[in-house]
Amino acid sequence: MKINYLSALLLTASFSVFSSQVALADTKITAHLLDTGPAMKIEADTAAAPAGDITFHAINDSKYKVHEMIVVKVNNFSDAIPYNKEKNRADEEKMQAIGEVEGLKPGESKEVKLNLKAGKYYLMCNRPDHLESGMFTSLIVY
Repeated sequence: MKINYLSALLLTASFSVFSSQVALADTKITAHLLDTGPAMKIEADTAAAPAGDITFHAINDSKYKVHEMIVVKVNNFSDAIPYNKEKNRADEEKMQAIGEVEGLKPGESKEVKLNLKAGKYYLMCNRPDHLESGMFTSLIVY
């Protein structure tokens, strides 16, 4: 009887250590930056992630264009992104940008690790004309 109790205790302790290590693991999101003709887009491998440390792995799958990926906090997905028509890009000074991967040359990839709180975010490319061409996607952090 003591051996079974001891085994159960050790198993419970081992599971607790394992589950706390899993809970502390970072989330990784891979985002492909694509341009196919006039249309452009960002395809993330998930549309939702838990709050905490998230590593974004941005891959520029373009053959010709430089891209970037900015993580922007928004209140609602229906809200307009502040836009500078003269520069043909979002006005980053009027947005709540959390972090970014800049200047990805064709075929290049980079990572950025951010600590995100629960909320709504856009992943977007803010090179001139890219946002208007559809180069953004939404992310819900829960």
